[in-house]
Amino acid sequence: MGYTCERVGTFAALIAFCISASLATVALFTSHWFDSAILTKTGGIAAGAHVNAGLFWGERVLEYENGARKYNFSVVTEVRAGYSFMARPVWCFCVFFAALGLLWVGVGSFVALFAAISRKRQSVAGPIGIYLWSLLALISFSACVLIYYIQFMATIKNNVLLQTHLDAGLSTQDQARLGTSFYMMLAALAALYFPPTFIFFSHQQQRKARQNAKISNL
Repeated sequence: MGYTCERVGTFAALIAFCISASLATVALFTSHWFDSAILTKTGGIAAGAHVNAGLFWGERVLEYENGARKYNFSVVTEVRAGYSFMARPVWCFCVFFAALGLLWVGVGSFVALFAAISRKRQSVAGPIGIYLWSLLALISFSACVLIYYIQFMATIKNNVLLQTHLDAGLSTQDQARLGTSFYMMLAALAALYFPPTFIFFSHQQQRKARQNAKISNL
């Protein structure tokens, strides 16, 4: 019974790892880490105009007299050129910690799968290792989210337009909001609390089963 509970716990941990990996991957490669409306010269919100971007690419839709124009842009290119809304070190650290978190989640998934079909226990290749890989992934994703949030509050809320747009009288001052991609990364982070929780409770059930077995044998 105890061994069965532990296997159920490791399978549940595997599912949580897979959910976290899926959410983080989608967040990393989508372009809605923030969304922003655009203000006109008069201070009103331009209907249909907006800016959204992720860590790799984004979109600016600008309203002109002859209609709206859509501009897809590369965040990487703007970061390299030095006129992005994100500082180069900040962008590098965000991508680095997101990728590192995915690596640890991948290792944790493999370990959970191995632990579910193996009887090896007291090692990083067993259920005990799930605590370690969950913690490392949690730290990595937390660093990514925190660094991005600091950048968001420092510069992204103030401006996500190019100088030519600002010269034309457009503005995004205080219009930016955190987008769905950012919250998906937060969800990926939250999912990492479940693998160690599942392992903890499965161990508790295993101990109870052993104690009941001892009592029944008396």
